[in-house]
Amino acid sequence: MYKELFIHRLVQSKEPNTLPKLLEGLFEVFADFQGITTESVSSTLIDLTFLEEIRKLSGNINIAFGKTLRDIKCTVNDSDFRKHEIYLRYDSVKKLRIVSVDLPSSSLNKQTYNTIEDVITAFLKQISNLQSYFNELENIDHHCVVMEPIKPLYKDDYRNIRIDDKTWLHLEVTPDGSATNVHLIGQSEIWQDKLQKGLLTWDQDKNIVENIYTIFDIKNQSVSPTLIPVDAARKQSSEDTIGPTCGICYCAQLPDYPGLPQPLCQNMNCDVYFHKNCLFQWLVACEGGRPPAFGVINGSCPTCLQPISCSDKDC
Repeated sequence: MYKELFIHRLVQSKEPNTLPKLLEGLFEVFADFQGITTESVSSTLIDLTFLEEIRKLSGNINIAFGKTLRDIKCTVNDSDFRKHEIYLRYDSVKKLRIVSVDLPSSSLNKQTYNTIEDVITAFLKQISNLQSYFNELENIDHHCVVMEPIKPLYKDDYRNIRIDDKTWLHLEVTPDGSATNVHLIGQSEIWQDKLQKGLLTWDQDKNIVENIYTIFDIKNQSVSPTLIPVDAARKQSSEDTIGPTCGICYCAQLPDYPGLPQPLCQNMNCDVYFHKNCLFQWLVACEGGRPPAFGVINGSCPTCLQPISCSDKDC
């Protein structure tokens, strides 16, 4: 009984321990645990077989524990030496489940695994099919000024790219590395015309960034004097830590809302930015507080009073 309580306290301990120290302590106890099975101790404990599996893992796979030994993080490198993190939960003997991974809409979370090796095998198989996806995201993040997500991750399959002060380009990247749902945020007749023509002549043999540069003629600064080169815009963005503020809440960032204010008004002369959530709540309040039947609310811009709309899916 004493050993059972000892192990239970060790497993549930929130005090930081190095992996070798934890494994050493557990193996010493389990070595004298004659005649006691994992089931007779507690279903919440990690069994000896599982500990042995962790100890024998390849050196390319790093293991770390969370608040308890049941919360596990695996760090795995892919063929291009990218680091990917897998967060696991040990439910019981031969029952591991993935809590989260840095992949877009992964199906791995819906399965139960017997061993960590099973998890890693399935994970490596999935990321091997996402190499084009990773390459496109990295290329966009390196060559474009990404406004959102604020801290882009591999699981974020979209990018909002700065075109000029009033216009962003929204695009999503499919698992095979193709662009989809490409549209402008903000109103600009020049950029809208270029985008519509460019989408019709999109070159599948070029990557996404090359197509963006071709569509908007970004390398030719004579097209629009308002267009800021990528390097200059990135420098400006890093120096301006506050960024654009919302015309409704007057804040740049909200604690419970990760997005930045965007140029949502379709009036080209309106220079005001809004958080999507703020604009949606504002328009709903102006309509008496009743949520829209189909999730899209229409109204007037809080600043210039021109027609504007917002969807609850954007919030």
